[in-house]
Amino acid sequence: MHERALSEGLHEIEMFERTVDIDADKCDGGRLSILSLFRHLSEIMAENAESYGAGKAYHDAKNRLWVLLEYDIDIERLPAKGERVRLGTLPYAFWKVYGYRVYRIRSLDGEHLVSGKGKFTLIDTRKRAIVRPDADMLALFVDAHPEPLKLDFPDAPRHAGAALFKTCETIRKRHLDVNDHVNNAEYVGLAEQAVKQHFKTPVNARKVGVWYRRETKLRETLTIRGFKVEDGCLVEMHKGEALHARVWFAGFFMPHKHIP
Repeated sequence: MHERALSEGLHEIEMFERTVDIDADKCDGGRLSILSLFRHLSEIMAENAESYGAGKAYHDAKNRLWVLLEYDIDIERLPAKGERVRLGTLPYAFWKVYGYRVYRIRSLDGEHLVSGKGKFTLIDTRKRAIVRPDADMLALFVDAHPEPLKLDFPDAPRHAGAALFKTCETIRKRHLDVNDHVNNAEYVGLAEQAVKQHFKTPVNARKVGVWYRRETKLRETLTIRGFKVEDGCLVEMHKGEALHARVWFAGFFMPHKHIP
């Protein structure tokens, strides 16, 4: 019931919004790049948290950190270079140790461009343990659903056979967030870059799913492999044998000359 209502009504929910200009340096092939899209999602989330008085300083004082676990983002159309759009987000609900956030991008005339959701968990940064948000913290997010509510997320698609490509990337300062870990958007950017380099085409997908599994730090090297799956391309990032992240570009057309 709640999942259906969310998917059908997400475009109509009143959200925290700001207007964004799609500059040329954010684009690839005349459209907003996938990396820039996810950077915008991270930025609007941080701005929204600050608007509640629940930004980084508040969480640092409590030794707490919300860690992103999954993204499920649907793309009707990536904004074009030079376009002005409305970027929005809202803390949707909390359930046990999880928090759920919804996102939206629409044109100034109301065309629905991007929508989706993110799943987070709360960490005690001193004990390195997952904890529940306390009542005082929950009370700050006044726009969230008042009752505990769980949102479901899809599993990553399974792949079979050899990887289509394999590359490596060493983490640099430009990949890091304010906590000195790889910014969640940068994993998506690394995946997009690897797919683009292999297929020689901008990455246009109708859905992007992301599953984060381990943090990555400065100067660590990730092995990035891409696999053909039933609907698009799945990218996995490992350090040694340990899986750090998966990114799924659903609906991405892969030129056959690059598929063995």
